[in-house]
Amino acid sequence: MSIDYTLVSGPQGGLSFDFVPSHNSNDDAGRYSEDRHGPDVFSIRENAFLFLEKAVADAFPDWIGGYYHWGHCYLPAETWLIILENLRALRFDIRAGIHPKRLLEKHVPYRGLLMYPGRLNRKALLNFLDQFEHRVRDLLTRYPYLVTGGI
Repeated sequence: MSIDYTLVSGPQGGLSFDFVPSHNSNDDAGRYSEDRHGPDVFSIRENAFLFLEKAVADAFPDWIGGYYHWGHCYLPAETWLIILENLRALRFDIRAGIHPKRLLEKHVPYRGLLMYPGRLNRKALLNFLDQFEHRVRDLLTRYPYLVTGGI
């Protein structure tokens, strides 16, 4: 087995993260469930998200303390742009050939949740990061919020 880096249209359920574009902030609490079935929603498996999580936590300091890995979090477009910028360090280290153990120590805060850590496919991970960034940038041109819905 290996890590599944596939971006899937719509919500997946199970050990996955949904990305729900929204025109509303979290002040409109009932919107998440409704928006979750919109045409622009996509999801990824938890193992793939673990590689994004440090960039998210660095851009949104309350991420880890707020246990958002296991809930949902409304993040404005400005924060997502910082997250995408933060992913440059991960890309650099992947291309530089950093040892997989060091790469995980540096970029994956919840390493204990990572299944198949020895099966790190650098090319697939870089491709995933490119696809993720392209999808997020596209959504941010149309929505002011992108909500994460964790497992």
